[in-house]
Amino acid sequence: MPAVNSKILQADYNDIRNKMVTVLGNGSGNFGWGQQARINSSAVAEGTRITINEWANLRYDVINAYKHINGSNPTTAQVAEGNTIRYTAAFTPDTGTLDVPQNQYDVWANNITTNRFGIAAGESATTTAVSASRTTAWISQCTCTIQFNWADSNQARYWFNSGGKIRISAARSGGSGTTQNTSWTSLLSTAGTQNFGGAVPNAGTTPNDGTNWYRTNSTFQTFYTATASSPYGSNNYQIQARCVDVASNSSGTAASGEIRVVFTDGYVDPGIAPLPSGSPNTATASMFPPGDSVDGTLTVSVSLLFATGIMVPSSAVFTVTNPTVTVGAVTGS
Repeated sequence: MPAVNSKILQADYNDIRNKMVTVLGNGSGNFGWGQQARINSSAVAEGTRITINEWANLRYDVINAYKHINGSNPTTAQVAEGNTIRYTAAFTPDTGTLDVPQNQYDVWANNITTNRFGIAAGESATTTAVSASRTTAWISQCTCTIQFNWADSNQARYWFNSGGKIRISAARSGGSGTTQNTSWTSLLSTAGTQNFGGAVPNAGTTPNDGTNWYRTNSTFQTFYTATASSPYGSNNYQIQARCVDVASNSSGTAASGEIRVVFTDGYVDPGIAPLPSGSPNTATASMFPPGDSVDGTLTVSVSLLFATGIMVPSSAVFTVTNPTVTVGAVTGS
């Protein structure tokens, strides 16, 4: 492998570094984890030799980003003092015997850029779930709105871009032993925990359909639906999202959002008239047998998964700001 012209090597080095800064640093839109202060490498001016320390610092940036996504360190070349940096057009899984970091680091940088929303189990933590419950029987529909907000849109971007997710689940328990209740219990159990993030459930910033943080607009849009099995096929559970403070969040300018959980019970026992508006009372309750209502405890729970972890070589902690989360009451009739 020939030694490479220093001007070409500088361009490659700076290109790799720019990719790492875009992901690790402040970035813009759906790029940037907000760890600008923890970036180790520095740009190299044209005509200046790249030192061993500069390659070493760039290597630390590659390791920190890769480990955040994958949970383990990548195989990386380590430049040795006195050796000549050599160029290769092919990826080389070098551990130090060959001084060819240029292509290898570039491959890892591209991999990191593509998978930047990933977060390894060991590089994340979760909050204790907060919840709201309803114990009053209902027949037609119940809703619960979850509010989440940061001090500014950059805090929101860093949180979502580094793999942060809002985790929503619901459950029904207790009450009478009707098949209607059993159906709802099964439906919500099967739905399990649903995640909402910067690239979850879908990636990208378009279309503006509410299926991730960057696809939200100011109107609630459904990103998850589960439907009960026959004969309760008209019963469904939906989770919807919107941004609150901007018309569209495709550029990542929102700092506040809401998630709405909707329980719709469209099932009516054969031969039973539709429920009049308002909650059932003594006069109308006889029109709606127990099998047509849902009782027991209906609960909505929310927790957060967020980025953390220790970075090298400084042992600094990967830090993002969690949103303030409020779970509203479960209301309906």
